[in-house]
Amino acid sequence: MKAVCGLMTKNKFSKRLGGRLFVERSGRIEFDVKNLSVNLDFAEYVVLFVTDGTGILKVIGKDLYINIGDTVIIPPNTTVHIVSDEYAFLKASFITFGGTDVNLLLKSVGASIEAISVITGELSDAVTDCFKNIFMLEDDLSGALAASGYFEIIFAELIKTYDGIKSEFIEKHDKRIVEAVKFIDEYYTKGIGVAEIAEHVKLERTYFTKIFKRIRGISPQSYLVELRLDKAAELLSSGQKADKVYEKVGYSDYQAFVRAFKLKFGVTPQKFFNG
Repeated sequence: MKAVCGLMTKNKFSKRLGGRLFVERSGRIEFDVKNLSVNLDFAEYVVLFVTDGTGILKVIGKDLYINIGDTVIIPPNTTVHIVSDEYAFLKASFITFGGTDVNLLLKSVGASIEAISVITGELSDAVTDCFKNIFMLEDDLSGALAASGYFEIIFAELIKTYDGIKSEFIEKHDKRIVEAVKFIDEYYTKGIGVAEIAEHVKLERTYFTKIFKRIRGISPQSYLVELRLDKAAELLSSGQKADKVYEKVGYSDYQAFVRAFKLKFGVTPQKFFNG
């Protein structure tokens, strides 16, 4: 076992199998007062489990705070600098992995293929036990097969964690999004924008946009535009002229209304009016 600035790599499965999923190596990171930082850089995906303490993961000018219970997924060939808190020393276990099913697995836990993702949630005993077992395996064909099996169990547990977080997220924010939709439906004629909608439900604009899209499957701006254009089509169908309709559905700029309408319906409002 080799230790370099707190990074210990136990094994590398040189006889690993290709295919759906495989484990390349496993290791641990442990810090003490003399070693408070380490660089992590592998050619494969890395899943890092924070088992104790707290710290900062630095990558390309960005700082991500990680704490006990967090799971961090790092894309291949991404150099990260991990710094431990000097009072709550960081301890973490990691596995590097690959395979044809990687994209499917990452999607199932809400992780990005190209960017670092953090899954917050208490690690189950099954995850910690599986990692301990992988860490003790020998570098042979039997070890490689067993490592892949344990790794699939780990991701099954991560999927359960992610699904639980997603359900809690929706439950926590659903009432605000319902209120936002109600506000849009009632005041779309008044020229409101996303900023006013976010303010109404007492959420920061960027965060509001993110959770609205996550819950509704469409951004608040797109929802607002779709509503205005559908209402405009109804008014045009009832015989009202285009140069009068645009203001009634919340547009202040006629040309912007024409462009948006044509993009959605394939014809200008005037042609739509003429039938």
